[in-house]
Amino acid sequence: MPFLDKENFVHVNDLPFIRADSDIWDYAFQNRLDKNWNVKKNIFFRFVESIYNEVEEMLLYSSFVIVNEDKIEGF
Repeated sequence: MPFLDKENFVHVNDLPFIRADSDIWDYAFQNRLDKNWNVKKNIFFRFVESIYNEVEEMLLYSSFVIVNEDKIEGF
């Protein structure tokens, strides 16, 4: 399951024209970012369930968390 890594990360706060979720989807589509999230819903749900507790715990002492296929990082 490919997910975005730090090098491809764009925060919506850095995009002044984002006003709604649809703007985010449009930006991702126009910049070909949508391919990174092209997974079946049940596979995505299983992935989220498998890391949920670790991410929840990490958020207790991190400002944000980046989830990759092979690691989870808190900053």
